[in-house]
Amino acid sequence: MKMRLIKISAVFVGVLALLLLTTSVRAQPATGSVSGTVTKDDQPVANARVAILKAPARGQGGANRGGAGGGTANGAAGEKARPQALATTTTDANGHFSFADLAAGDYVIVAGERGEGRGHQRVSVSNGQPASVTVVLRPSPTTNKSTGNN
Repeated sequence: MKMRLIKISAVFVGVLALLLLTTSVRAQPATGSVSGTVTKDDQPVANARVAILKAPARGQGGANRGGAGGGTANGAAGEKARPQALATTTTDANGHFSFADLAAGDYVIVAGERGEGRGHQRVSVSNGQPASVTVVLRPSPTTNKSTGNN
């Protein structure tokens, strides 16, 4: 009788350990992170707005959604809706930003600062791996308008 109780206890402990191990493996989030710097003319840009978006599949358009035929948010026929930002932040005094707890996949980082221009950069996130990116701001058409006085 005592031997049977020991065997049952051993099986119970084994099953319990297996369940705990399986649960702890599933509980580990499969995420990564992205950090980087926003620059213009090789200088960091403080207080730039930065957003992260899920990247479209390659060959289906990029982060540049402006220009002729560009989409609008009103969903009019024939127009593409702009993707929604998954998260936004602002760069620090050294132009740095970061996004954490991202599922593995491809993303587009979009950055801009009024009067400084806009930039975007595609980045891949792997489970448990930090990714680093530099987003370079370039003058936007509204930042670099001609006065017509040539």
